[in-house]
Amino acid sequence: GRLRLGAASKLPAGFTDAFAAEAGAAAAAEWSELAVRGGTVYLERTSAAPLAVQRALASNAGLAGCSVTPILSRDASPLAAFVVFREWGSGEFSAESPVLETARRLAVVAIENRRMNDRLIHQALHDALTGLPNRLFFEERLARAVEEARRHNWLLAVLFIDLDRFKQINDTLGHSTGDLVLRQAAGRLA
Repeated sequence: GRLRLGAASKLPAGFTDAFAAEAGAAAAAEWSELAVRGGTVYLERTSAAPLAVQRALASNAGLAGCSVTPILSRDASPLAAFVVFREWGSGEFSAESPVLETARRLAVVAIENRRMNDRLIHQALHDALTGLPNRLFFEERLARAVEEARRHNWLLAVLFIDLDRFKQINDTLGHSTGDLVLRQAAGRLA
């Protein structure tokens, strides 16, 4: 649902600004539609580009067309796309295809690896049921907060909460209801 410009060192400043300015949900949907068609899409004229401001700026900048190469996860969900613009008279897109394919494969590996690392870090530091920081995360943050409070001579407070009769909820209403109570309490505290 978001359109973010990753790198565009040779595109004109006005073009990249317009790219960011038009990066609403509708623009993202138009580019995403091109990106998930099942392979690289070649737009031989910038007049075929999805966004009106980008079409005008591309023509003014002497850009002849673009290719949109989807970066899809292993389960075929969209991760990103390479959009490559071509200047007038700079040849065919076919010469760039092997490079884009290699870059696409590397991007899939890099993006999925980053997502997996982020998930593992989150799982290591958060409770699976409530999503709240776990004891390890708490102790790390507490140590950091105590050190900062000492350094700046600040006061520090820690709130400890115990849910009264929680065992009774689990015993009488079942663990699934107890889990719901924990999630609800966690949500309210957060």
